[in-house]
Amino acid sequence: MYPENTRAYNNLGMLYYEKGEYGRAIEVYEKVLELKPDYIEASNGLGNLYFEIKDYDRAFTAYKRTLEYDPDFAEARVNMGNLYSVRNEYDNAVREYFKALEIVPDMESAYYNLGIVYRNQKKYDDAVKAWEKVLEISPGYEPARQNIDLTLNRDSIKAYFARAFEYHGKGEYGKAAEEFRKIIEFNPEYDEPHNDLGIVYKDMKEYDKAIAEFSNTLEINSRYTAAYSNLGIIYYTLGKYAEAVEEFKKALGVDPGYSKARYNLAISYSQMGDYAGALREFEGVLMAEPDNEAVKNEIRKLKGR
Repeated sequence: MYPENTRAYNNLGMLYYEKGEYGRAIEVYEKVLELKPDYIEASNGLGNLYFEIKDYDRAFTAYKRTLEYDPDFAEARVNMGNLYSVRNEYDNAVREYFKALEIVPDMESAYYNLGIVYRNQKKYDDAVKAWEKVLEISPGYEPARQNIDLTLNRDSIKAYFARAFEYHGKGEYGKAAEEFRKIIEFNPEYDEPHNDLGIVYKDMKEYDKAIAEFSNTLEINSRYTAAYSNLGIIYYTLGKYAEAVEEFKKALGVDPGYSKARYNLAISYSQMGDYAGALREFEGVLMAEPDNEAVKNEIRKLKGR
């Protein structure tokens, strides 16, 4: 391979990415960067791949490398902003989006994601203004319009939530599900109602639908710890203990202090016969909750085996 062929190899990496063959795509991008370290399209693409598989540390390194070679690469600025956003580092995300807009003033993706961050910060007026800018640039961009409607009608959304929780509390699961679906219709990219709808389906024992909704939640927000935990609970209920373990570990990867997930991880290990793992996790729960008698009892039983 010769350096002049790097663009062809970069295109091959993009093809693998589009086909979902992320491992092969990563290999190709890394080879391109060996040949041409300043090939910013490849390092940016590598960052996108790592972002896709939720390896955020490597994604950060790839985007940082891209911006070191070209600080004015607006797309990489937006990507770095998105990375900060999923880490809940909202001020850093806003900074990156504004830097992108200094470079490309009518950059739709920068305004759109800026609106998402403002909404998460509860800066609703600023969020609406950002999405209105998106519609000035691309009048037909429906996600921006849906987000504006959702934000402007947030009091109505609160009412849908209230009715849904009331129905759920009464065991009227079908009606609760309908209310959550109405919220999702306002904005399919709103993570919370997907998770709540998943809980309703779980209680209805419609596990496939529940798994789909928890997965939807995580597609929108990969740091939604409760969705990982809820997936783990379903897999545990179905006797799929190895899958349950993986989901509880993901929840703890986002929030190591999530005691409920650690407790469920411990009982999953126990069901698999991994008593050392179960003991380790129960002791972790006890460190956070020293007065938890149920956990103390589990530890005594494991030590007495």
